[in-house]
Amino acid sequence: MASVEELCDNIALINKAEKILDGSVAEIKRQYKSNIYEISFPSADISLKDVLDGNFEVLSESKEAYTGKAIVRINNGMPSNHLIAALLPHISINSFTERIPSMNDIFIAKVTQNGQFANANNLTE
Repeated sequence: MASVEELCDNIALINKAEKILDGSVAEIKRQYKSNIYEISFPSADISLKDVLDGNFEVLSESKEAYTGKAIVRINNGMPSNHLIAALLPHISINSFTERIPSMNDIFIAKVTQNGQFANANNLTE
């Protein structure tokens, strides 16, 4: 599937002789993004779960000697700027990256669980 993303502009996904998805790769990926962001920041004695309100869900958080990382879902369709604004009073942000599902993730989601992503950790990195 990775080569499909690199080589094709438009695709059709077929499962058991039935077309389940059709369109441009960019548009399909945009439709299936799940408002999940990966944040990297200088390690601090703070948990993002303690500073973010109910508009955000901290899916995972880890800290190493000098760097902290977190994966956060934005709820309620809020723009990503709201997450950045909520974080800035508490941490400096080294990187802020949207996690967009791969075509393989989308295909698996379409053929199982009615297209719902079960867990952000299932996303291919």
